[in-house]
Amino acid sequence: MKVGAAGRPRVMLYVALALWVPLAALIGGIALHARNANRAEAEARLTVIAHNLAVAVDGSLRTQVTSLQTLARSLPPDGSIDPVLVVQRARIAGDVLGGTLLLYGPPPANALLANSSAEPELLRDRIAAGAVAEATAAMVARIRATGQPALSDLFTSPVRPRPLVSIGIPVPGPEPGRRLHLAFEPVAIREILATLQIPPGVRVTIRDRGFRVIASSDPTRPPGEPMNYRWVPERLGQADQAVLTGPDGAGAPTMIAIERLDTDPGWVVMVSRPMADILASQMRGMGWPALGVALALLGILAVAWAARREQDLRAAAENGLLRDAQAQVTRLHAGLPAVLVLREVDAEGRSTRMLYRAGDVEEVLGWPAAGLGDDAIGDLAETPGDLRRFRIDVARDGQARMDLRIRQPDGGWRWIRLRARRLRALPAGGAQTVGYVVDISAERAAQRQAQQASRLDSMTEMAHGLAHELKQPLQAAMMMAGTAEVHARALSNQPALPDALRPTVTALKTALEGCMDQISRTGRLTEHLRRFARGPVEGAPPEPVDLAETIDDALRPLRRGLAADGIALAVDLGDPVPVVMGHSIGVEQILINLLNNARDALAERPADAPRRIRVSAEPDPAGGAVLLHVADTAGGIPEHIIDHVFDPLVTTKGVEEGTGLGLAICRSLARDMDADISVRNGEEGAVFTLRLPVATPIRA
Repeated sequence: MKVGAAGRPRVMLYVALALWVPLAALIGGIALHARNANRAEAEARLTVIAHNLAVAVDGSLRTQVTSLQTLARSLPPDGSIDPVLVVQRARIAGDVLGGTLLLYGPPPANALLANSSAEPELLRDRIAAGAVAEATAAMVARIRATGQPALSDLFTSPVRPRPLVSIGIPVPGPEPGRRLHLAFEPVAIREILATLQIPPGVRVTIRDRGFRVIASSDPTRPPGEPMNYRWVPERLGQADQAVLTGPDGAGAPTMIAIERLDTDPGWVVMVSRPMADILASQMRGMGWPALGVALALLGILAVAWAARREQDLRAAAENGLLRDAQAQVTRLHAGLPAVLVLREVDAEGRSTRMLYRAGDVEEVLGWPAAGLGDDAIGDLAETPGDLRRFRIDVARDGQARMDLRIRQPDGGWRWIRLRARRLRALPAGGAQTVGYVVDISAERAAQRQAQQASRLDSMTEMAHGLAHELKQPLQAAMMMAGTAEVHARALSNQPALPDALRPTVTALKTALEGCMDQISRTGRLTEHLRRFARGPVEGAPPEPVDLAETIDDALRPLRRGLAADGIALAVDLGDPVPVVMGHSIGVEQILINLLNNARDALAERPADAPRRIRVSAEPDPAGGAVLLHVADTAGGIPEHIIDHVFDPLVTTKGVEEGTGLGLAICRSLARDMDADISVRNGEEGAVFTLRLPVATPIRA
């Protein structure tokens, strides 16, 4: 069929329409796909941010939970509570963890047994009322129902008018229901949030089970602000993760990614972005399809080129998103106090391929990451065979956990904990595994110290009981010896007593008087032992203390041991001897601890080295106080430790010898009587100085 010139435009129009309609439909489909892909990309971005933040916050909270569980295990397993000792430990642990520690008894009384607050009476009267009880009710219910750690809602303490949260854990023992709480400001959580690189237009919020703000990337949202998305709790339900769309407080549509924390599902991480921003991004993503429509009118080749170009751009965008997500995950992992490992192992437990490793390697393993190979733990392990068996167990059973010692650059050892799971089985009995490694040296040390502290408690109770049991027999012996001495004196005064018996009666009377003196001395010693075992009374005001008498009491049980070790002891308290304000038992306990430390340090010196301890007192040049010095010739304390010797868990002794608690207890005793203790290195050794408020001289 031939077409004339007049019909060619119409035919060309038909051809153009025939080409344009399917191309327009094709481009419309591409635009719809681009919109859906852009929305999925937005959901993926928000979900990755929410998950990474939840992992980081869980890691920070688990560190505190581990420290609380260590302290809980140090309490007596029979349920007995020594309030003085518990408060001392609570204050030390509270200082380390940066919060207030509270120990509660079982329900229904829920008595407050101990707390580390500076105002315990005020806290005891008001802790069960108002916002604190309301905020911690769900936490207490979760602990009682599951026996697992739990988090409270945000609250304001009566004694610390700042927003706080609380971690609670159950305390093992015969009375179920005892709990240990740590109330603290969520500063670490806000610091984790500050480290995130949040894309523009995205807001990140951490909320409690009442959906109040714990921390937010939006500086206009203060802690405690209620949530303005009222539809979120109902739509979220019991799900652990979700991506929801709905109106924000101003009614603007918003996309929100939510993930609950593993530590306590009542807390959630919310990452939101206005739908207007997402739609604007979609419009920008649809620019190429619009250009394709225009090009389609110019020809099929232009449409094909536009479609290929769109495909390439989408692939590049997806690859860029994946790289950004991987980089963000790596940055988050690098700040974790753990090492994450993805590797392949063979049937013999040998590492065949390292796929991924992230985390603070030097902090956990003690070695710079740059100098370690792919199987660093296997190279450093004290028992490589145990590590291979651990990997075999993971490949066979699906998961395993073990504690292991690894060598350190200084020749020492460090305890680490490994936990891993099998991702998939490999040929010939191998497996691909994922796991993490954490440093548990502090936990191991705390366990040892808790055991030694428990033994010390038992010895204290035994000493107190022994002194009590000896008191009545000594009194009876004194009465009987006194009666015999009276009869001997009366007999010696009888005129009818034969002269031959008078020397015997006189010797009997003298022996009875000596016996009474020794019984009296033994009674004084047992009474001193009882008072020393009991310790100073908590909260008692300082009172005048005779330094000469107190130092003599402290040296009495130590003089023979010092002399046996060849240690010369010198005491110079000046003239007149000063009287200070304090607690005599507290000063005595501090002196005994310092003298024992000096003796242990001198015992490690060469046989020909001088072994001297000098106890001296002098007025404080600043006035108003007396400086009591305990100096030795043991060479001093290493410079890298001397600034931390009063911190808990710090010791210069061996693993099986030192607890790291003695000097921390000395500092606590000094503070309880308005005194201060310090240390410096002198010419020959360490010099500890106890600064005590001065009273008045008692004798010349």
